[in-house]
Amino acid sequence: MTIDDYKNILISQNNRCGICGSVLIRTNIDHDHKSNKIRGILCPQCNRSLGLLYDDPDIIYRSIQWLTVKGDKL
Repeated sequence: MTIDDYKNILISQNNRCGICGSVLIRTNIDHDHKSNKIRGILCPQCNRSLGLLYDDPDIIYRSIQWLTVKGDKL
């Protein structure tokens, strides 16, 4: 990734995290660990969260279900 590539991604994301939408102060370049393909730029918290969930869409989906169901019962 070049500096221009990085700047273009930031511009395309309006200088906001690709997941939570917060204004980016510190950034992490998110990439697929299998293919090394760059997905975008994230804030450190969102990038870390994906890693902690093993970048696995099934685990992320089950996490959403968990929060939705358990949140309704509080």
